[in-house]
Amino acid sequence: MEDFIRLLKTLSEARGPSGFEDEVREVVIKEMEPYVDEVVVDRWGNVIGVKRGSSNYRAMVAAHMDEIGLVVDYIDKEGFLRIRPIGGWSEVTLAGQRVWVRAADGRWARGVVGVTPPHVTPSGKEREAPEIKDMYVDVGARSREEVERMGIAVGSVAVLERELAVLNGGVVTGKAFDDRVGVAVMLYALRQLKEVPVTLYAPFQLRPDEESTRAQEAQRPPKPGPRPDAHQAERGLPLGPTQTHPSRRKTQLFKHTQGISTAAVADLEPTRRGEANMEPKAREIKNKLN
Repeated sequence: MEDFIRLLKTLSEARGPSGFEDEVREVVIKEMEPYVDEVVVDRWGNVIGVKRGSSNYRAMVAAHMDEIGLVVDYIDKEGFLRIRPIGGWSEVTLAGQRVWVRAADGRWARGVVGVTPPHVTPSGKEREAPEIKDMYVDVGARSREEVERMGIAVGSVAVLERELAVLNGGVVTGKAFDDRVGVAVMLYALRQLKEVPVTLYAPFQLRPDEESTRAQEAQRPPKPGPRPDAHQAERGLPLGPTQTHPSRRKTQLFKHTQGISTAAVADLEPTRRGEANMEPKAREIKNKLN
């Protein structure tokens, strides 16, 4: 049990919001390599371990590496970061949390999530749970320019800063248990396997919303690709649960003051049918990109 908790602690405390799973990926590769016959990182960044079996049958067990997070939507003149969610948050748990904010060079800066204090909240709303759009992250900067010197910009991502802790000897608390617990169970199980009657595929995957598609892809012979680096994405690009890896779609995030929906911009890449079928609004936004 202690070995498993140590493994889970390492995975849980690794920072890996959707689209920026590099820390988690490296832990998975390091922990898995001694116990499988082959490790492949595909062009999307999924890690697939292959353990050869004694028959032509195949089996697969999968888990995803990413975690929910936040993305910087706007930086005000006083240096506070306005945020949007990446994934599904229970907003009542977010206020007051310490976070890590990822800078453009890959370093992480500490911050804390703040809300408007009760004594200056409009009358009648003091006891209402704040929404994420009303929260901000304080990284200790005194101006927008100071934030920018830290390498933080619109599109920078953030995750909770949280250590795994053991409660009463047998219960643990921490962040990113969805799905780092699944990742830890898979890695721990691979350690126990000696010989297997079937070829086992163990994909550690990215964004969970494409589960069925990725599951089908993982059962095919894996195609190696260059290991993705966060810098392959455009600076400030958040790859949230409904967005696609930059190898498949070029996406750019704009400040919300420009009035451009990130969802609309994300779908601008022309299809094989050509740009003629693009909606007028999408075409207008694409012209702004160019």
